[in-house]
Amino acid sequence: GHIYGLMGALLQDKPAARSDDAIAKALGIMDAHYPELLAVEELAQSVGLERTYFSCLFKEKTGFSPYRYLTMVRIQKACLLLKSSDLSISQVAELVGLDSRNFARLFKKETGKSTMENLIEIRLAKSAVLLNSTEISISEIAYSVGFSDPKHFSQMFKRKYNLTPGEYRSKKQF
Repeated sequence: GHIYGLMGALLQDKPAARSDDAIAKALGIMDAHYPELLAVEELAQSVGLERTYFSCLFKEKTGFSPYRYLTMVRIQKACLLLKSSDLSISQVAELVGLDSRNFARLFKKETGKSTMENLIEIRLAKSAVLLNSTEISISEIAYSVGFSDPKHFSQMFKRKYNLTPGEYRSKKQF
């Protein structure tokens, strides 16, 4: 891989500022078009570089391969969507440009948590806010944050906070 990168650099004879511009442009494309099918070959072409040289240069400048960077962007966007919406995991996967199976695997690899563990954590955090700031019933809170069973919600809540939702509410954790 390195010999091709060197050959690409020699053949292209681009100054450092040009390579910085190319990587900045590639990052912009990836950030704007992360849900789309982006091939390294197409990215390299769009910034006017040969694919192998582009990949080596990208890794040198960012510390990540183009594929790894794109995966990180997608998982970051997925985390934001999971926190700020009521979308299902498969809907989020589709919105960030991944199929459900790959999404679950890549999510776990990037975050250290499964998609379901992450979703439960988000739901519990939302419920804690509601318990502190409203008088809505615990069952209604459970349903409103996405649990289909208030009993299961209470068990998960106690496991995370070492208090039942009722105990948590009575302590008014601010």
